[in-house]
This record gives sequence, C-alpha cells and structure tokens, in this order.
Amino acid sequence: GLPRTLGSASYIGSMVDRRDIIDVVGVRYVLSRDREPSNWRDMKYVTTVGTIAIFRNETAHPFAAFYGQTISETRADSMLATDRDAVLLTTAVVENPGDVAKKLQMLGSKAAAPELPQHATIRKVRDDKLSGDIETSSPSLLMFSMPFDRGWEAHLDGAPIDLFRADFGLTAALIPAGTHTINLEYAPPGRALGIWLMVVALALLAVLAARARLQSAQAPQRRQTARGNAAVA
Repeated sequence: GLPRTLGSASYIGSMVDRRDIIDVVGVRYVLSRDREPSNWRDMKYVTTVGTIAIFRNETAHPFAAFYGQTISETRADSMLATDRDAVLLTTAVVENPGDVAKKLQMLGSKAAAPELPQHATIRKVRDDKLSGDIETSSPSLLMFSMPFDRGWEAHLDGAPIDLFRADFGLTAALIPAGTHTINLEYAPPGRALGIWLMVVALALLAVLAARARLQSAQAPQRRQTARGNAAVA
C-alpha cells in the first residue's frame, strides 16, 4: 500500500500526508525541494545541500521494534485510513491474532526480568545478512521494517525461528523474554534446488564426457580388430 509515484519529487509521493505511516516504516530522513516538512510533526530541519533541504524524522520507528498488541487484518481493513495509521504505531496487524497470542503464551507468560529494557539493535553485516542483539522483559512480537520475503531465515541464539507477514507486508517474529542474539540471512527461494540440479547436470555431463573419451580411445582398437577379422575371413 505504499505506491512509488513516478514523476514525483518525493520518493514516498502521496504518502507524505500520512505522517504515522512514515514513522511506522522507519523513514529516518526526508529530502525536499522546499521547507514544507518543517510544518510536519517531529520533523527537524538539518541542512540544505544545493536546492535540497534535509529533514530528520525524530519519531521514526527503529528498523526492528517490539509490539505488545495485535489486531486482525479484517479489523484493520474496516477502519478509516487515518485511524488505522494511528493504530499501527502501537499495534501489529496480523492475519490471526489468536494464533499469535497462543504462540506467545507458549514462549512463556512470566517475565524474565521486569526491569529489562525492551529494545533491538540490528546491524547489516552484508546485503543478505543481518545480525543484532535484542532484549525484552516478556514474550513479544518483533517487527522489522522490511518487506516479508520467504527467502529470509532467522536464528535466535543459534536456533531457527519462524518469520511471518505482519502489517500487510512487513516481516515479524515472536521473541521470548530475555536477552538474545538474532541473525537473519537471505537466500533466493529455490536456490538449494537449483544447486542440486546444477550438480546433477554437471555429474551427467562428466559421465557423458568420460564415456565419449572412452569410446574415442577404444575406436582404433575396434577398427584394428575389425580389419583382422576381415583378413581371416
């Protein structure tokens, strides 16, 4: 639901009027050809480079943020856009809130440490790998401001965890209480199958090539044997 308006001076085009969405998806800086963003909530002017004014969003969500509440996509769809945008600031939209609540309960309802701050620090190791440290005093939903893609896999303290779609297309995971390390890696869906097919194809080509070489090496001997048989006859 975040169309890129072609020909617009702004990357987020018509979405600039939906201030809450800019926070939800973690837009940290806004570049503008005018000073209009100065009138937006919590938008601080930084500097001007050439004809471009740079503003920093003081309330942008971090790349990974914890949510303690969830609602269904059906309920979110029934809201007015402005009301839904405001709800997204504190509540995650999921396909099945009941299923999410049950899984969170299975992770443990008792807080590990009530005084533990809730935060996540995620670093980009490379384009297809993320790593970070997270803390939460109770089992919670962790939302990443990146599109959901089945190619991403996550490990929490070395053990695999499920990633799922939330907020109509972002990536989320359920995190138990405590201090953890998290790693995310991306591999295009089908890569493993493609590698196996390539290995099989190369092996088949190697067998065919070896067979051709063997037949080529045996050809003179066959011809000599054939000439000998013809002479005897």
